[in-house]
Amino acid sequence: MAVPFIDLKTPLLPLQEAVLADWASCLANTSFVGGPYVRKFETDFIRHTGISHFVSCANGTDALTLSLVALGLGPGHRIALPDVTFWATYEAIRHVGATAVLVDINADDLQLDFAALQQAHTDEPLHAVLLPHLYGWCSSELSAIRTWCENEQIMLIEDAAQAFGISFNNTPVLQGAEVATISFYPAKVIGGCMDGGGICTRNQELADKLRRLANHGRTAHYAYSETGFNSRMGDLQASFLSHLLNISESLLQSRVQGLQWYAELHASLADSRVRLHIPPGNCMGNGYLAVFTVQDVDIEELAAQMREHGIGVARTYPMTISAQPPVLQDMQAGTAVAPYMPQAAAFCNSVINLPLFAGITRDQVIESWQAFTAALKQAGTTP
Repeated sequence: MAVPFIDLKTPLLPLQEAVLADWASCLANTSFVGGPYVRKFETDFIRHTGISHFVSCANGTDALTLSLVALGLGPGHRIALPDVTFWATYEAIRHVGATAVLVDINADDLQLDFAALQQAHTDEPLHAVLLPHLYGWCSSELSAIRTWCENEQIMLIEDAAQAFGISFNNTPVLQGAEVATISFYPAKVIGGCMDGGGICTRNQELADKLRRLANHGRTAHYAYSETGFNSRMGDLQASFLSHLLNISESLLQSRVQGLQWYAELHASLADSRVRLHIPPGNCMGNGYLAVFTVQDVDIEELAAQMREHGIGVARTYPMTISAQPPVLQDMQAGTAVAPYMPQAAAFCNSVINLPLFAGITRDQVIESWQAFTAALKQAGTTP
């Protein structure tokens, strides 16, 4: 049985009729950009998540950039981020002209390492931290990071692109953040039918500024208070996302169940080379990714063998940010700082992700696991 890495179709089948009806309404009423369905989705998202303010935008990368701009961050400012994350986190910092300060990750929870972050600030003061919550959970030290940033007067922007539905200390991550960005890219836990993003904040004034910035800096149709961006959500996307929110609990439960099945299978594996990474004890995850690390194995060969058997696998992420060519150039130019980060490199060299998605069946998990263990026996050692 072939198993895809992600199946976007199956969980959406029950929504088709309602979605198509809304889309017909959008077409009939030419509600295309920033119309009633966008306003409805923003209201729905606030009600569903319990956050104070929410501003939609065109994509998750814009959400990051808009947040940095709205907070006044740019040239001359040092912004920390982990050395393992999606490229957009780094990209946003460089788009606003700030200096990126790359920080090692924690080997246990795989998030930005708090001690390394504190050391980076000691070496040369930071102005902000861009903190991603990766893989379907967050840092076990999130409370400490938030408190430290507040005490040190360091702005904290939480990149929650993968974090919808996550709770920390029994509180939704989005509720606890001063500023958090989210992505609605189709592969996300709440994934739309096209690109989309948004920013959550407790601050009404900041929300108003973000809304202006996302719409060219407008105060009226031909009046502008600042130089902004063209980053507006469309109504087709917004209507689709509102329907997804209605089934979000079942989507989350299905993902979490899939990860639990992997955990049960892993518990019976007598191979010390393999580790399944799960959320820390003070965090309730959302089942976004099944993250394994395998030591002393040619990880690319392992992944290739599984694909030959029809199992979709990924490697999130196979390379540190500091090893990317543009970052090497930025380091030479002095617009990126990247000290030695052994934990980040070790993770990237050993990570492999097995299929996990809303609607995954136990049979699909077992099939993926059996292909994984068979490939382990055949894969060569680390080159």
